[in-house]
Amino acid sequence: MGPGLTAMAATISDPLPTTLPRLEPAGSNWAIFSMHFQEAMEANQKWQHFNGTSAHPVPVDDKNPTNVEAKAMAAWDQDETVARYLLSQRLPDSTAVRLKNVTSVKDRWQKVSDEFSVKSQYAEADLLTAFMEMRCPDRGNVCKFLGQMRVKREELSAVGVTMSEKEYRSAIIKAIPEEVAKFVSGMLSTA
Repeated sequence: MGPGLTAMAATISDPLPTTLPRLEPAGSNWAIFSMHFQEAMEANQKWQHFNGTSAHPVPVDDKNPTNVEAKAMAAWDQDETVARYLLSQRLPDSTAVRLKNVTSVKDRWQKVSDEFSVKSQYAEADLLTAFMEMRCPDRGNVCKFLGQMRVKREELSAVGVTMSEKEYRSAIIKAIPEEVAKFVSGMLSTA
């Protein structure tokens, strides 16, 4: 194995962090996925391939590149291959298969961003609707239910849906039993 292949094998065998989630097919985790993925690629010094700021080196003489130019082109090609591989490891299989003929990492990332930004909007709307429709069952444990609401709010935040404190309080008052809601509303108005 030559020195270039050894470096390639070492780079590819380095796993992505376990904190980097796989992109969900429905796009429900697009916001957090894209943030973590960009950070991981920046840490691996590959993000320039995704945003297009790293262009393939071009030799002065196409027919007779110098050794330095040939090494620079080979290194860029290797980084592009590794970046393409790293992306494919976190995509749904159906998406990875559709991107097989898209050779540029920049173009692959653009297609993924376009598709999942739209999917994410629908998923976020569904999650927000489900959150707003949460109701504590009659004679249910209100404290336990409020804990569940807090977890759901964190899940919304993780996918990029933010909610003001006022909206959150309003959702809580609508979700808890009427007699408890009256008490809470009275306390909030005096505070």
